Amino acid sequence: MKILNINRFYYLRGGADVYFFLLKDILEKNKHTVIPFSTLLESNIPTNYSKYFVEGFSEDTFPSLNMGKKVNFFFGSIYSSEVKKKIRRLIREEKPDIAHLHGIFYQLSLSVIDALKEQGIPSVMSLNDYFVLCANGYLFRNGRVCELCRDRRHSRIIFHKCYRGSFPPSLMAYFVKKLQTHRRILDSVDKFIVPTEEVKTIMADWGINKDKIGVVHNPFDAERYEPNFTFGDYIVFYGRLVRLKGIFTILEALNKTKNIKLKIFGSGPEQKEIEAYIAKNNMKNVEIDTNLRWGSELIKLISKARFVISAPEWFAPSDYVVYESFSLGKPVIASAIGGNLSLIKDGYNGLLFTPGDADALSEKIKWLYNNEASIVEMGKNARDFAVKNLNYVNFYDSLMEIYKSVLEKS
Repeated sequence: MKILNINRFYYLRGGADVYFFLLKDILEKNKHTVIPFSTLLESNIPTNYSKYFVEGFSEDTFPSLNMGKKVNFFFGSIYSSEVKKKIRRLIREEKPDIAHLHGIFYQLSLSVIDALKEQGIPSVMSLNDYFVLCANGYLFRNGRVCELCRDRRHSRIIFHKCYRGSFPPSLMAYFVKKLQTHRRILDSVDKFIVPTEEVKTIMADWGINKDKIGVVHNPFDAERYEPNFTFGDYIVFYGRLVRLKGIFTILEALNKTKNIKLKIFGSGPEQKEIEAYIAKNNMKNVEIDTNLRWGSELIKLISKARFVISAPEWFAPSDYVVYESFSLGKPVIASAIGGNLSLIKDGYNGLLFTPGDADALSEKIKWLYNNEASIVEMGKNARDFAVKNLNYVNFYDSLMEIYKSVLEKS
């Protein structure tokens, strides 16, 4: 089978990109041909298919662009004729059987879906964020969950400057949502894939046909990780340094438990504010490394931790941090929201706390840190859960069922 694999970035930037590349590896190992379509950026992994890619941008590169480029990207993010042209050429020359979409907002635009429909290519779309519902993709604004656009009164996007806190990008996002709704473009996607039942419920509540939503855990193989049921004197948070991941709730909790050492790994827009908070509160128990984000060195440090914290304050679909931590034999203290509710069984492979409640998190941290037998027991349970539920065989078999159902109907 030839699969057209579509994502806005062709390098490891976040969880959606990890999914994109793992899918490629799994499909190729099962003798399928994977054809990527993405954007051109300096960070890209080399590929022979880059001749089909369109010019791209990221939040890091956009500020340095000249005004002409910014204007072009503004309109191209709403709907891109270049994307249509390049995909048509790719389809004519490579003749894929099916397309698998990942992140398309906003660099590739809704034109991707139209192009596939016009060329008669059936499609599935993995939803690892909420861009199909929400301008900023998170259902999160001003430090709390936001569902104002559920009634499709999209003018609120402009009023609240929902996308990147600025008028121009929010205006662009408003036009995207108006176009998406008016033209019912998402109806052209044959099947949506979400990682948990919680995400399926949210998508269905917002109007996506629940019969078109399949639940498949994110691609992951726990057996590739070596568990370690011993530990050192620290705990870990790792991931993108953004408020919606609960990083300030974590810091507030650790400020109440200064005898416990926290190691933070990651980078992001809240980095300076985080560093200022640590300095202001003289938190010598917190170390932050903004360079170590991926790879074996980070995995080694996580494997020596007592446990890991995952504290999202948005409906995080399914956190690779939890997948990896479980596979390493580490229990996770997690906020009871989104995909965490499908992964963490309170008292079995981790502990749950109310999102944003620093006092509750502090108490959970103190209790688990000082109960070494529970750390070991929960860590073994976490590893067992990951091996049984999070593996490539389960993922591939479930994915093939969806692909075949879509192809049979096309």
